[in-house]
Amino acid sequence: MGRLLCENDSNKPRAFFTPKTTDDVCRVLQYTSANQHQVSLLGGGHDPKGLAIIHDALVLDMSAMKHIDIDPQTATAWIEAGVNVKDLDDVTCPQGLAAVNGSCTTVGVVGFTLGGGFGFLSRTKGLAVETVFKWKLSLLLASG
Repeated sequence: MGRLLCENDSNKPRAFFTPKTTDDVCRVLQYTSANQHQVSLLGGGHDPKGLAIIHDALVLDMSAMKHIDIDPQTATAWIEAGVNVKDLDDVTCPQGLAAVNGSCTTVGVVGFTLGGGFGFLSRTKGLAVETVFKWKLSLLLASG
């Protein structure tokens, strides 16, 4: 839990789970649904006020899901939910590519993007959220 930047002690989660695969995520969501627990999602962990953490919830810490695929021909990236700005820059920059990212390298790319994503390239390339072609979401029914 050392990577969680949080000043708010009132939002203490019940437990942290660090999934490594989509199947792991599905298993945790099935468990939380069956046991009526709330879930918080921790991407980059850049949450100084602790507003993303729900008190007594089970936290999915996505930090182990950092896979990145790049297609340099189409300048397209496929990323998992634990990728932060530095991870993405480390893969794109050597290939002469740049993503619409923020200035803080520890920010999670998914959270940055869901928040709109205003970065250095936004004036010429738009907001990060406008560069997303497709979101892959694993849907899970409460019945399993």
